[in-house]
Amino acid sequence: MLICLSILGGGRGNDLFQFMHIDSFCRRNGVKFYSPTFHEKYCPQFPNLPPSSKTPYRVKKLLYNRYYRKLNPNCILGFTDETKIPEYREQIKKDYLVTFCYGWFFNNDVYSENDIRYYQNLFDPKVDKERLNQKYLQKEDNEKIITVHIRRGDYKEFLEGRYFFDDDMYIRKIKELLAAIPEGKYKFLICTNDENLDLERYKREFGNVIQSEEGPLEDQYLISQTNYLLGAPSTFSQWASVMGEVPYYHIYEPEETITEDKIIKEIRGYKYKQK
Repeated sequence: MLICLSILGGGRGNDLFQFMHIDSFCRRNGVKFYSPTFHEKYCPQFPNLPPSSKTPYRVKKLLYNRYYRKLNPNCILGFTDETKIPEYREQIKKDYLVTFCYGWFFNNDVYSENDIRYYQNLFDPKVDKERLNQKYLQKEDNEKIITVHIRRGDYKEFLEGRYFFDDDMYIRKIKELLAAIPEGKYKFLICTNDENLDLERYKREFGNVIQSEEGPLEDQYLISQTNYLLGAPSTFSQWASVMGEVPYYHIYEPEETITEDKIIKEIRGYKYKQK
């Protein structure tokens, strides 16, 4: 059987997780997986990501309406309902020759260390690591870096602004995080889409604070190289957490106090190795 991911699921983080979940599940179950749309979009950013065959896409484009849909009425599978993920997993394993899928409500059930290492290598980004390390990741002896991902911009409208937090909220949560993790010397890296962030306020509160001036690809790399991550719920930053095994806390409930046991250090059964 072949699976072809023909429509991507949303923003950058959604795309990346969508691919990893489907690809890893197919690899485990002996199903060939293609996603020409994904590869065309992301191959320039990740050199280890090989080009994808366009044959399944051409089959769909040329033969679907006239022939293939009659032979295989289940050939289009939409991952549109989070409660039906177990059904989608079983559907993928069925011998329907080619199934075209879309939507991002699909996930792999469990990951091993080998899985994570495979995708860390596959998605090693094409960035100037030496420059980024020198500019943002330099630190003193025994110093660690906390990334604060301040998601504004599109989050003002997303879910009616549920996760659009002001500086007071982020500063309060940073203090809670500091109280929950081991005492030590910390440097802060802020990644944000807020062009008017009051960086000086964060410097007054926490001292050693630097703000990224880079694009999305570079920001995900930077986040992956730090020691802790704090931010609004976002697959963008969660992806960086998985790639760098960075423990993270996403602010789902602003009134919940951050404690050590609420900091996430794993993805679907695979526990991060501590840096």
